[in-house]
Amino acid sequence: MANITESKKVAIKRTRAHGKHSRKGCGTCKIRRVKCDETRPICQRCMKFGVKCDGYLPDGPGQRHENRTQPTSGYLSTPLDAAIALLELPNTYSFDSEDESQYFSLFRDKTIFQIIPYFDQTPFRTLILQACDIPSIRHAVIAIGALDKTCMTVNDQRALCFDRHTINPNSHHQNAIKEYTKAIRIMKEEVASGQPSLRTTLLTCLMIVCFEYFHGNYRLADAQIHNGIALVDNWRRSFPYAHQHPLGFSSPAPDIVEDQLIQVFGQLEVQSLCFAGDPRTPAMHWQLRNEGTAIIRNMPECFDNIYDAKIYQALILRRLQHWQFCIGANYSPPISRDMDEEKEVWGATSCVDHSDLRQLSPESGSTVSDRAAQHRFHLEEFHHWKYCFDNFLRKNPEQKNTLATALLELCFMTTNLHLSTALAGDATIYDQFTEQFIQIVDHCEKTLVLLHKKSDQKVVFTFDSGTILPLYFTALSCRVPKIRRRAIGVLLAWPRREGVSDSLFAGRSAEWIVGIEEENMEDGYVPGWARVKYVGTSFSLLNRRAELVCNQPILTPNGKSTRERRQIITW
Repeated sequence: MANITESKKVAIKRTRAHGKHSRKGCGTCKIRRVKCDETRPICQRCMKFGVKCDGYLPDGPGQRHENRTQPTSGYLSTPLDAAIALLELPNTYSFDSEDESQYFSLFRDKTIFQIIPYFDQTPFRTLILQACDIPSIRHAVIAIGALDKTCMTVNDQRALCFDRHTINPNSHHQNAIKEYTKAIRIMKEEVASGQPSLRTTLLTCLMIVCFEYFHGNYRLADAQIHNGIALVDNWRRSFPYAHQHPLGFSSPAPDIVEDQLIQVFGQLEVQSLCFAGDPRTPAMHWQLRNEGTAIIRNMPECFDNIYDAKIYQALILRRLQHWQFCIGANYSPPISRDMDEEKEVWGATSCVDHSDLRQLSPESGSTVSDRAAQHRFHLEEFHHWKYCFDNFLRKNPEQKNTLATALLELCFMTTNLHLSTALAGDATIYDQFTEQFIQIVDHCEKTLVLLHKKSDQKVVFTFDSGTILPLYFTALSCRVPKIRRRAIGVLLAWPRREGVSDSLFAGRSAEWIVGIEEENMEDGYVPGWARVKYVGTSFSLLNRRAELVCNQPILTPNGKSTRERRQIITW
């Protein structure tokens, strides 16, 4: 096996055309980082691409706008930052009512910054706002803004409960449903009238995912994620150099579909793999696990900026998740089904069923020794990323206390602990990592404080995963009462949704599991035999109600046994 920490690496040359960038090009081409033909008053390249041309800045002193490969700020942008960075996006859209105009303005000035808060994502935000020229996307954006207004008006986290089966007195919520319905109708009409471009289809898909995430309908959101990923993957594989552009890392043709859009779907795949399972075979996962090997092997010793660090980390996480699927690991964490769907079973002590990891997997053909070697490889790969990231922080000390750095370090801590214990086959392995669990909770609190410092109002929904999974993992896996209760306390004290995860649901379900385990606690310690292994969940996030079921280990005169426990929780 090649050692990925070899000191000398040759950079992968990306096969894409780069023209000379003119400083006199239109604002849209500058943001998309493509060569502008400088046709006036409207750039022909923008017309052919199907986006609105922002026009040209006047010539004169101080009008130089340098391009950069990736954003470098780890701070949450503010509307003032956006006004400068987005080069004064046009605001000539036609609205049917004053409400529509206000919801759109709210999305543009606030919502879009809070749902993607951890990194300077100016190019992606610009992409979304420019796409509002498309009526279906514009109405979807208005609907998301109306949902955000609903939360602001009610000023209660139960504003995130949107029950479609009852009449909601909140007029903003009614408007959100109306605008979303209008967006879906227009989307269907666009498809019926002619095949929309891949870019438009992906943007439409993304807006549906965002609305359904915000609204709590994860089944529909997950279906859209899989549709989008399939479209991206099929398109990507049509290029002869597709191996240089693994899913979620980069676009093989950024003049057709931008890097930022491809990267967002890569992040969505990571979330979907964590929560909703995956229908692909172990053999397919094995192929996906190997995607990007050369790119990771040639990872720069020091990242150019923090966004590059994020993209490389996401690629490593995706490869790791596909490996866990192909060896038979059972991913089924809690948030994936409505109550009228089949029940899900997930490992209460871990996101992975440890017993599966010790068995042979005929489809992947790997043995226990093979898995041990693969396990070491993925650990080494992840630690090499940390080495490169530490080099970046030493070179850029101003980034050490940023929100983006806190999130990347939190992801590393949690994944490293999870991966380090993956082959143990015994949940008592976590008892050796008490200090690491403390660090995870500390880092989650730090991340949440940084997040809310950058926003005037509480952030109740973000598109990316952040602190919920690490806190939930700690509450279930660490058996030190004080630490696991502290993790639960943070989940409940900061109500929010992060992608597919809900902090209140995670906190309430963890409370129940902890209570069951501690019924058999001895001198402040939960013995190995008393630890709950599986928990079944069936729930409706729209109604904020769930049924939990588990088999509690017990001791009887005849030896060890189990008894079924059930609980209805609401939040």
